[in-house]
Amino acid sequence: MRVLVTGAAGGIGAAIAADCAAAGARLFLVDRDPRVEEAAGALGAEFELVDLAEEGAATRLVETAAGSLGGLEGVVQAAGIQIPRRPLAELSDADWAGVVAVNLTAVVMVCRGAARVMDEGAIVNVGSVSGRVGTPGLIAYSTTKAAVHQLTRGLALELAPRVRVNAVAPGYVDTPLAAPVMDDEEKRRAIEQRIPLGRVADPAEIAPTARFLLGPEARYLTGQIVTVDGGLLGH
Repeated sequence: MRVLVTGAAGGIGAAIAADCAAAGARLFLVDRDPRVEEAAGALGAEFELVDLAEEGAATRLVETAAGSLGGLEGVVQAAGIQIPRRPLAELSDADWAGVVAVNLTAVVMVCRGAARVMDEGAIVNVGSVSGRVGTPGLIAYSTTKAAVHQLTRGLALELAPRVRVNAVAPGYVDTPLAAPVMDDEEKRRAIEQRIPLGRVADPAEIAPTARFLLGPEARYLTGQIVTVDGGLLGH
């Protein structure tokens, strides 16, 4: 399988890329973080250092990946940003625009590019439990993730039956994005007390779900938002 992975320099994206590589996939990795070169080298993957928020970057990227790999059967979108928590009344125009550009507009544009070049296969978007519940101080992030869930459902109908489209919605995960909260022992302890499994996830525990959704075992799944949260939303 030939797979494009965005947000692949670290966190969930890097874990998904490693899991796919272990399963034999050929990869094209993308991130605006220079560490993507090291990640690609470790996996024998192609890569591009690019900011998907730049105009036209997402569309061009899909064409580049498909050309480099000789086609695409899989796309994983794990690129995302989060700003420090603050009430909506204190959110600046630049804050809002920056989050929307990366977490939503770039995702839409990559999906559009994939829809144009993929004859078959699967798209897996990385959403969040924050897109399923209200979270004070995270309005911008939560709104974009909820939109990604709806994009996933709508695109699944548009591209069926040739391309399946699903999303993974992780709960709390130990990633650089979550570090401001996870590195605070008191906040982390409070979060873990709310999770039935009693702990925050490692990115490697999210990756197998994404790989499953890409593969033939999930051939009858499309338009689904698969929550991987240790039971957080289930009680």
